Formats: sequence, structure tokens, C-alpha cells
Amino acid sequence: DYFGPLVVCCAYVPEDLITKLQNMGIKDSKALKDPEICQLASQIEPLISHQVLILPNDKYNLMVDKGMNANSIKAYLHNQALSKLTQSLSTYPDYLIMDEFVNERKYFEYLNSMPKKQTIIKENLYFVQKGEGVHVAVAAASILARASFVKYMNIMSKKLNFHLPKGAGSPVDVAGRHFVKQFGSDKLK
Repeated sequence: DYFGPLVVCCAYVPEDLITKLQNMGIKDSKALKDPEICQLASQIEPLISHQVLILPNDKYNLMVDKGMNANSIKAYLHNQALSKLTQSLSTYPDYLIMDEFVNERKYFEYLNSMPKKQTIIKENLYFVQKGEGVHVAVAAASILARASFVKYMNIMSKKLNFHLPKGAGSPVDVAGRHFVKQFGSDKLK
């Protein structure tokens, strides 16, 4: 998204809740509209352990200015979320499923090249393409991340008294030009 923050989420779904979440309609967030996502998120949030990280626009832009790209930033955030979530659990999960946004080799390459060294979560970590369709935990994480993104965008729009459209493309480009006219290019960062 052009205007929005970068949001990642890790969710832990114990085996005894898998069927319950599936019956609630937890599935690929791309197949759901934002109001459905926000409604589902409010139902599953109290049920499962999860870790949401929101990287605000200004911090994202600082990281890009330091030479990071979107995938290296996502790798960093995913690893942080995994670390925080696994530390909060009473036992370490048997499976950690990473929705593969970049291949495993490149993911660890990004993490190993970070200037600030961090603990890298590797144990029981499996990379799966289109993970939302493979496991309900990935779908739940996606729903929680999208709901957090939608809330954040609404707050930013209200704070600025300016509708910030989601996504990218022509309507967003037009809004970007109006935004710069109203607030100046420095505010865009």
C-alpha cells in the first residue's frame, strides 16, 4: 500500500482450536472484504496468542533510506514477531509456518545481513507458498494483520482529515497528488 504502514502478524493456533477457527470462516484474507476481516479479527483476537507489529510510514522510509528493500524489512519484522510470539508461549511450537513472501535462502540472507544482530528463529520453521490456504494459523495471522492495517489507516485518515485510500494505482496516485498539494511533500514521508 502506498499510504499505509507495513503490518505483520504471527498467530499461534493450538490443535484444539483449528476446527473452531475453520468453522468461524477463517480463510485467506484476500477472499474477504475489510468489514468481514475486522469482524472476524475481533472474534479470534481473544482466542489465540498472536503478535502484531506495525511499522509506521516514517520508520519504513528511514529503513529504505538505509538501503533496505520491502522484502528485507518484512523478513526483519517477521523474525521479530516470531521471536516475541514464541517467547510468550509456554512451549515452543512443533511447526512455525512462514507464508513465503521470499524464498527461504533469501529470507535468512536478509536476516544475516542486518546491521543490528538479532536472534534468528529457525527451529521448526517451514516456508509454504500461499500459506493462508494451507493452514488456518496463517489465515488467522493474515486477518489480524489486515484488521490492524485497516484500523491504522482509519486513524491516520481521521488525524489528517484526509481520506487515505488503500492499495496502489490510479485513485491512490490522484490522492497522493492532492495530499502533496494540501500538506506538502515532506508530510508524505
